Amino acid sequence: IRLDKLEKLLGSDQDTLRLVAPLLGLDGEARYGALDLTPAQQRAHTMKALAGLLANQAAEKPVLMVFEDLHWIDPTSQELLDILLDQITDQRIMILATARPTFEYGFGGHPIVTRFALNRLGKDQIGAIVSKLTGGKALPDEIMEIIAQRTDGVPLFVEELTKTILESGALKEGGERYILDGPLSAIAIPTTLHDSLMARLDRLNPIKEVAQTAACIGREFSHGLLSQISPLPDAELSEAMEGLIAAELIYRRGLPPEATYLFKHALVRDAAYESLLKERRRALHTRILVALEADRDIAPEVLAVHAEAANHTERAIDLWEAASTAALGRPAFDEAISHLKHAIRLITPQLENSDSGMLTRALSLEVQLGATFMARSGWGADETKAAFEQALVLADRIGETPLRFSILYGLMTTRYLRADHVEAVRHGEAFVRLIDAASDTASAATANRSYGVALTNVGRLAEAQHHYDRALALFDADRHKGLEKQYGIDMGVGVNGFLSINLALLGDSKRARKHFRDVEHYGMNSGHVGSVCDQHTVGALSALLWQDELEFKRHSNNLAFLATEHSLVWFQQFSSLTQSLLLAGKGDHAGIANYIKADAAIVATESKMIVPICRVEAARRSLALGSREQASELAEMAQELIDETGETYALSDLHRLQAAIANAGNDTEAAERHLGTALDVARHQGAKLWELRAAIDLAGLWRDQGKTAEAISLLQPIYASIAEGDCPEEQAMTRDLLAELKV
Repeated sequence: IRLDKLEKLLGSDQDTLRLVAPLLGLDGEARYGALDLTPAQQRAHTMKALAGLLANQAAEKPVLMVFEDLHWIDPTSQELLDILLDQITDQRIMILATARPTFEYGFGGHPIVTRFALNRLGKDQIGAIVSKLTGGKALPDEIMEIIAQRTDGVPLFVEELTKTILESGALKEGGERYILDGPLSAIAIPTTLHDSLMARLDRLNPIKEVAQTAACIGREFSHGLLSQISPLPDAELSEAMEGLIAAELIYRRGLPPEATYLFKHALVRDAAYESLLKERRRALHTRILVALEADRDIAPEVLAVHAEAANHTERAIDLWEAASTAALGRPAFDEAISHLKHAIRLITPQLENSDSGMLTRALSLEVQLGATFMARSGWGADETKAAFEQALVLADRIGETPLRFSILYGLMTTRYLRADHVEAVRHGEAFVRLIDAASDTASAATANRSYGVALTNVGRLAEAQHHYDRALALFDADRHKGLEKQYGIDMGVGVNGFLSINLALLGDSKRARKHFRDVEHYGMNSGHVGSVCDQHTVGALSALLWQDELEFKRHSNNLAFLATEHSLVWFQQFSSLTQSLLLAGKGDHAGIANYIKADAAIVATESKMIVPICRVEAARRSLALGSREQASELAEMAQELIDETGETYALSDLHRLQAAIANAGNDTEAAERHLGTALDVARHQGAKLWELRAAIDLAGLWRDQGKTAEAISLLQPIYASIAEGDCPEEQAMTRDLLAELKV
């Protein structure tokens, strides 16, 4: 029946219904088919479907959509609002959103947004409200003066104070006016809105208690839940609700027992709530919690609010953690972070003199927060680093704890993302020694993989490969599935990711491509948006190494879509770099200008890893566009960052690029010098890919200078050192060049 109603409302589009039904807690699989989507894809498609539904309504007639009290908005609703702003530019839709002056939000800088500051009401507007409440009869001037002064132009206060005065019995009707029936001082006129609301509630005894009970549920509540927690028989409860509706304190939608109610204003609900004694309030929240826990569809954050208000602190902590886990499953990172912070705020006061169990509980929450920040803000973000540093403080208080590994992993990852490579290598070595002997293969695999990344960054490729191979040997796809919450990334993606890049640099491209296929497999099957983004990041870097523009475009576009859709800061920043490079690759000079802005933005956040190789690529594309001077500036920027950070694995390719820049300026001596340095660096690092490319360029230069024998003696041994099938494009170029040289 519910699905029939849904179809009547939304139409017959199966894709839309397949998405909206589960959003409403309905099982539509038998009717519409299964959703063959990851949680991240389901979330994205659902947002798009909701925007489409609004546009469809606007095709029939103009639509007004109201967002009330934006200062209380949740991150996902705010995300939907952003998406809607992109959709309504050419639609017959007006969005009206109200918020307190303290609410600051840019609405994406949309030109269609107009802001209005709503000032306090003036005397004429106050008079209009009063006149409506008095049925057009005038109040005495001194009463009107009191209303104007005390309410300060707040509409709700004007209404409430006027009703209080009218109900006080101090006025009597005199034709078209009300006149004072005694001295003004005899009227007890509230001085604040809260006092005014409380005075009205007090005059509503005994139904005031029903309002107080309902206030514990929230501003909006159902008749069914209220009847479960109220001691009144249903007939008396319905009568009490009629009284609250007549007093215009509560609005009703539908009829009991299916009715839902809404307090007229949040402040009305707050006044009723705050008038309860604490013990009574806690008892009511306990009853609400028990009633709601019987409903499996109730979100854990709703239960957490009532558990916290009932002073069931440990239960509230559990529920906030469960809410975070549920949010990550959607995925909704901002909600997950908010819920974890809530749990941490509750547990922190208990840590002063607590036992190791409570400290371990707090430590687990802090580690989860760090891992969630990894996905949301990036591995190198300040908030990620701060969460893991706080976790380390807790771990030191506990002593021996299996979570120490996750903390050290998080801190090490922030170090190399912030391009603090010397420290990353030093800590990585200690990290592996600490964990390698442990029976926890997931931790050992992660430690070796992380140390491998640190070593790749500084150009120690053979050592890095040893640790990647060790990580791969320890990795078990079945046993290590679902550890994203602990490590911030799917284990399969993590173990195979930089392994494939390291192999490509070593010239072992067949194995590199095989392991990247594994990265894609694990990423797409993880259902974890951060892992899928990491998959496309590795894919974009690999495509740059392989000089495969189509693959580079595929991974860059997919990453840009996901990172923007889920507001993942570091991935957004990196995708800005790659999108700029794509634009430059199409021959558009704006791509280089965009790149320089994106580069400055990511470096400003201290996330400098991967930037050197991107600067080299930007310089190469700038040179291809004929901008030799700008290419030289970008190459110099790459050299400065390599010198600053020690991230040297792209250094050989940088010298090869500088040789091309020198050649473009007819400085063959400088070109030869740079290519010689490129060869030396590549040989020192064991980077066969860079060595072969530099050798091809230098052999071509020597061929043009008539140094045929030198060119052959340079190329022949390097070519022979690379296995058949590896570096196929470079091997083909080498064969052609050798054949030309030997003629």
